[in-house]
Amino acid sequence: MFEVILKGEGAMPRLIFDKYEVIMPITPLQIESKVRLTIINQGYDNIELKSRFNCDQSLIKVRVDWPDGSQLGVTKQKLTVVIVYSGDKPFGFTTKLFFFDASDNSWTINVSAVTDNCIFSNYTWIHKN
Repeated sequence: MFEVILKGEGAMPRLIFDKYEVIMPITPLQIESKVRLTIINQGYDNIELKSRFNCDQSLIKVRVDWPDGSQLGVTKQKLTVVIVYSGDKPFGFTTKLFFFDASDNSWTINVSAVTDNCIFSNYTWIHKN
């Protein structure tokens, strides 16, 4: 008679991001700044995501666009979202962006952005455009 002993460790499903934090490029006033963020599925069979910023969006014009939809699963392991910000007056902020599912599981990433009309602040943008 043989005895078979199996050992292992389980891992809870999770989502990870391709960036540690999102730092958006400095742009002139009323010009949109955009950054792509990839969300990577690690273990979920099927999950639909929603997003919410930890700031007053009536004061800060920041949003998340979902060009590929908001579903992740076994057949779709990566999801790209676009974070978009535009300001009417010189302003800078850092806020948390929450991604969450129907079960209230949440994942957080910091987002920072600046708009300004100073030529020194916008030199990189002016030089590239």
